[in-house]
Amino acid sequence: MSLEELLITHASPTLGGVKPASLISLCHLEGDDELPMSIRMKGVSSLLLQRGRCRLLLVYRERMLNEVLGNERNATFLSARGYRQGDTASMLSQLAMRFSEEGFPHEIGVFLGYPLDDVAAFIENGGRNAIATGMWKVYGNKQEAEELQAGWMECSRVYIGCFRKGISIERLCVTA
Repeated sequence: MSLEELLITHASPTLGGVKPASLISLCHLEGDDELPMSIRMKGVSSLLLQRGRCRLLLVYRERMLNEVLGNERNATFLSARGYRQGDTASMLSQLAMRFSEEGFPHEIGVFLGYPLDDVAAFIENGGRNAIATGMWKVYGNKQEAEELQAGWMECSRVYIGCFRKGISIERLCVTA
């Protein structure tokens, strides 16, 4: 699968500007893992997370991620998890270091735009006792989580359909 196909399939809400970040497994990538310049010029960046042979690509919108990481509750939660407060680049660097050294840091859910209550409860419960499961395990406000997921899924459905009809990823990616 090409990087463009992976981006459309797994990061459409980020490309569409409705989700701060998306995570893509590069197990089936054929070719380069570098975002096209045309996408980067529209405000989309990426960070390669690697531990041994496991490679994931965090695709993100810096402006949106700044808002998420700057949120007082999110910042307090991440600080309690050992993150030193700083700019987005510093926080992403700490995330990448944790991934490479410790395995999968579940606080990545904050970076991905998941509700903080769900991320914190997932960690506290070891992934058990969720009241619903979808793109993530829900522990808090089920209706809010379902609405958020539905919006992201609709964006993906539309983007995949457009891409299959020949609309380029450059045209589909909104400018931030």
